[in-house]
Amino acid sequence: MKKIIAAVFALVSIASADVILGANLGYGNMEAEAEISGYSATADTKYTSLEFKAGYQWEQFRALGYFGTDNYKDDMIYQGEKNAKHFGLEGDFILPVQDNVEAFVGLAVGKGSKDFIIADVDFQDTALKGGVILGVGDGMQAEIGVQYKKREYDDTDGVSMDDELIGVYVGFNFML
Repeated sequence: MKKIIAAVFALVSIASADVILGANLGYGNMEAEAEISGYSATADTKYTSLEFKAGYQWEQFRALGYFGTDNYKDDMIYQGEKNAKHFGLEGDFILPVQDNVEAFVGLAVGKGSKDFIIADVDFQDTALKGGVILGVGDGMQAEIGVQYKKREYDDTDGVSMDDELIGVYVGFNFML
């Protein structure tokens, strides 16, 4: 009986939410650090990102799933570094500011893989996000935000790597 009540509650909660489909374009700075056999190196570069997202929004909370890519301007520490692909979940608390303007702050966690010449290396992301959501029409939103993302790579053959990505993004959402 408890499972049936929980399932009904979950369905009612989802049914009362708006469905979100959207995309974000980002730009920022990435700092990388690697440690190999006791030696360490650091580097930084600019990055651009593209993310697609889908989820649900209630009055003061939204839950999203996302998939995206990060494109790097330069090789960082290793020659032949390519793009990173990532996916994950995001939860945002929404605070109404005035008509058609909302502020938000959120947390995202994800996984992904970065291409190197010799192998793909998996990583885990943790990100803090914040910004403003602007209602721009019936069922449409513009989103402007900042994010700090910590990326921790799986250790590979004695190589330990971490990245920090700090950037801004703009997005557009459809509310269905």
